[in-house]
Amino acid sequence: MKTFFTMVCASILATSVFASNCEIKIEGSDMMKYDVAEITLDTSCEKTKISLKHAGKLPINAMGHNVVIVEEKNLSKITQQINFSLGVEKGYLPESEDIIFISAMVGGGDTTELEMDMSKLDKTKSYVFFCSFPGHWALMRGKIKII
Repeated sequence: MKTFFTMVCASILATSVFASNCEIKIEGSDMMKYDVAEITLDTSCEKTKISLKHAGKLPINAMGHNVVIVEEKNLSKITQQINFSLGVEKGYLPESEDIIFISAMVGGGDTTELEMDMSKLDKTKSYVFFCSFPGHWALMRGKIKII
């Protein structure tokens, strides 16, 4: 009976930790892949931190990764603007009001953090995340679920 009670308590605790999880961890690799295809953002958090670790070894100029968040309807418009001439510091993207959040670009072994103000997201809209290193967005993208 004690084991059952412990399992029930642990289950309840795990659920509440997940429900108020205001930190997301993502990894990108030299294979041009994130380790997740969907992330869940909790609007009960005022701010959410996304931590992106580049688990590969290639340098930023050959295989940089970042996280960009846009409304799904704007994905094509934004990815068409990716250009090497805009530079790694800008994530190879021009300034745009359609880019809701963008992290710094990182190379192999590095980590970047993006702190997001959750009030900028609307539960009624669809969002996606992607990497804006030229050519990466076709494979490195995923959906965002807002709860």
